[in-house]
Amino acid sequence: MVMGRYGFGGARLAGSLLAAGVLAALPFLAPPVPATAHALAGINDYPFQTAVCVNTGVPVGLCPSSMWAQFGATASPGGYNYRNCTDFAAFRANQIAGRMVIPPGWGNASNWANAARAVGLAVDGNPRVGDVAQSSEGFYGHVAIVAEVGRGARQGQVRLEEYNRIVNGAYDGLYHNDRWSQIGAYQYIHVLPW
Repeated sequence: MVMGRYGFGGARLAGSLLAAGVLAALPFLAPPVPATAHALAGINDYPFQTAVCVNTGVPVGLCPSSMWAQFGATASPGGYNYRNCTDFAAFRANQIAGRMVIPPGWGNASNWANAARAVGLAVDGNPRVGDVAQSSEGFYGHVAIVAEVGRGARQGQVRLEEYNRIVNGAYDGLYHNDRWSQIGAYQYIHVLPW
């Protein structure tokens, strides 16, 4: 059987299933639909959350080197180090956009705004839900996903969805979606054309 768009035999089979009303009943056969940022924020569906720390060999606890491995490698199929902010942000941004908008090779988070501009993505100081929040602070910088733009008492802040933030002076390699930060602390890479 020739592999096609749906990964199992092509458009003819998918068309037959659609005509029979089967495709709608089997969502894994349907073409991907971009997920909304609102629906994704707060769900830790990062596929590599069980990668183990190369120093300790376990997937939990602080990892002194912030290097995680899975299947004998430290870089994910997305091209960034497992459980680092860059790997999670690329995973989530591509999921939100429904296509690859953050390719492998952008390097440390501190380089992401420049890399985004180079491929034509808008970068500015105006956050929207689903944007990549980018900071060049520190040696590596940091990236996260904007889960919420504050209103009322939270005006001027964004709530971030992120991996591997600094906790007690060390990177923790964990998922977080509860940190509010000042809007001005980041630049925002717009992954959706709204």
